[in-house]
Amino acid sequence: MGKRVASATNKHAGTSDKTEKATQRRRQDGKVVEMMGKFLEFKEKQAETEIMQQERARSNVHEDEFPIPVCIAVVDSMEDMSDDEKVLAYDVFKDPQNRAIFMTAKDSTRLKWLRRKITTA
Repeated sequence: MGKRVASATNKHAGTSDKTEKATQRRRQDGKVVEMMGKFLEFKEKQAETEIMQQERARSNVHEDEFPIPVCIAVVDSMEDMSDDEKVLAYDVFKDPQNRAIFMTAKDSTRLKWLRRKITTA
């Protein structure tokens, strides 16, 4: 009868060990899931930062390619524009895309485009 009591005690000890191990595994699994979530957030932020840096680099290319002083010099040389129109045109050149359009447009359409931009601004 002593053997049965000992084996019953061992069975309960074995069961509690298994339960403890299962609980530890669940905790570890939870920690792994949490760490994976944090890693995923980190990678998403990293990707967003890289995209923003690339966009800034692209916009800087346009800004350097068509600087404001060059655009103003071209406007100042346009005889068909009044001084008031020229002053209004300077604000159009704050936008890098506007500078690119202005500098790459043909002479025949450049003045029309600029006047349209001035009146809609």
